[in-house]
Amino acid sequence: MLALQQMYANVGVVNPSYHDFAGLSVKKKTAVGFGAMDPSNDRIIAVICLDHHWVAYMLDKRTQVCYTFDPLQMKANLATVKSSVQNVIEPQVGMQNKNTYKEIDWCKQRDNSSWGVWCLVVLELLLSESPWADSLYKVQPYLRMR
Repeated sequence: MLALQQMYANVGVVNPSYHDFAGLSVKKKTAVGFGAMDPSNDRIIAVICLDHHWVAYMLDKRTQVCYTFDPLQMKANLATVKSSVQNVIEPQVGMQNKNTYKEIDWCKQRDNSSWGVWCLVVLELLLSESPWADSLYKVQPYLRMR
């Protein structure tokens, strides 16, 4: 994630461990740990772990769209991600109730272990504004090493 921040301009990375805390104030303090809420950041990216399963999101402040992604396409996980962004991230960037949420459904995990790889792939595709191609499934072993 920090590599993505270096590759793309004005990208903030949320500290992934924020979601694990119970208190909202601690979540907010932890989320800003890597400078994600800096006003110069146009896009904010994050991965969070939900019960040993990784999910991702990207909040685009320019377009006021938050893209949410669960490699298993589980509605409950996507609802948790949306709630997390609404309660922890939006208030810190002054965007409460201003965002549209779009679920990424063009990539789906096909095994039991690649959720983290697909989260990073989807985030990079969103940041680079590149289209999804099913041929990416064939290069998963390479992507894992990257």
